[in-house]
Amino acid sequence: MKVLFVNCCIRGERSRTLRLCKTYLKALIERRPDCEVTELYLPDQKLFPFDEQSLKLRDTLIARGEWDHPMFRFARQLADADRVVIGAPCWHLSFPAWLNIYLEQCCAAGVVIQFTEAGSVGLCQADKVVYITTAGDEITEDLGAQYLEAVFGTFGIRDFERYAVDGLDLDDADVEGALMKAEAAMELAVRNE
Repeated sequence: MKVLFVNCCIRGERSRTLRLCKTYLKALIERRPDCEVTELYLPDQKLFPFDEQSLKLRDTLIARGEWDHPMFRFARQLADADRVVIGAPCWHLSFPAWLNIYLEQCCAAGVVIQFTEAGSVGLCQADKVVYITTAGDEITEDLGAQYLEAVFGTFGIRDFERYAVDGLDLDDADVEGALMKAEAAMELAVRNE
């Protein structure tokens, strides 16, 4: 099983989101010893938002079917994954910009999606997307999760799981207790797959 871990935990090892991601991945590897985890730490990638020139290049490459071009490396990797795990803190009702730029780079017709006369068809083979997030404040509406579920549904991955722990920076927060409760829920979910 090829697991793609899209790590957008900007604070590195201090990240509470990363802690939860590690717990989930450890449980998954214990349950499925055939797991091959590929970690993609987004701040280390050469990510760029599209501009006129890069869009023109992408459209030309798509028209020629040149899927081996480095521009499509993220799309190919995503399309080939059996499971996608995304770790990103909740920032401003969503997630860090790195993740949005990554998704923009992944959206390639002919790799993750195909447009037909009947509409678009997702080409990704993953069984599910697991989105893990934490927030210092309460999450009243997780627009990031809504967006990710819609995008990955378009890519053909309809099963979307979300694990979120919020309110971690509030004065009365039991941070350790909240994280441990989420870890136990994830471990149980993986065991019951």
